[in-house]
Amino acid sequence: MNGLEDRDGLSETGEPPRGPGLGDQDNRVLVLPVNGDSRKITQILSNETSLKILDLLGKKSMSATNIAEELKLPLTTVKYNLDSLVESDLIKVKQIKWSQKGRQVKIYESVEKLIVLVPPRNSIDKLSIISLLQKYIGVIGAAVFAAAGIEYFSAYMRAKSIIDATAPLRMGVTGPVNETYPEETY
Repeated sequence: MNGLEDRDGLSETGEPPRGPGLGDQDNRVLVLPVNGDSRKITQILSNETSLKILDLLGKKSMSATNIAEELKLPLTTVKYNLDSLVESDLIKVKQIKWSQKGRQVKIYESVEKLIVLVPPRNSIDKLSIISLLQKYIGVIGAAVFAAAGIEYFSAYMRAKSIIDATAPLRMGVTGPVNETYPEETY
């Protein structure tokens, strides 16, 4: 040991392993045709244990042992699901550490990916799907912003009409507010 142990008793081996092209924007979008190729990912995403692991790794990076303890699951079950998630590129190994006993310990983290399933008959390339999604995200964002503005304006107008209606009461005016038929005093 070189004295670089963290609070879990693990020491770092150096740079985290990196796959080819992980920094590219294209790797953040996974485009799958709806066929046998997408079946594995859909099975993984329908697996309750895999979803719990993805949720946990979305919050913080963890080892298989820590995940098993947190989810109260057998370590073999967690490792099986982790292997499936790594194979499908939904999570990655952030770094490899060594335990005090000299065993290799992998630290996993989630990968932010947008998964798009497309019908197999459409021969749309990945770049056109990404540009299409970016266009619609902008349109949806503008629509949400416009809807929020309309909602704010209508709430403002409702509040203003209530304030205007109660203005005579706040000013101490009693009697009819309509000046065309003033109250007669006897």
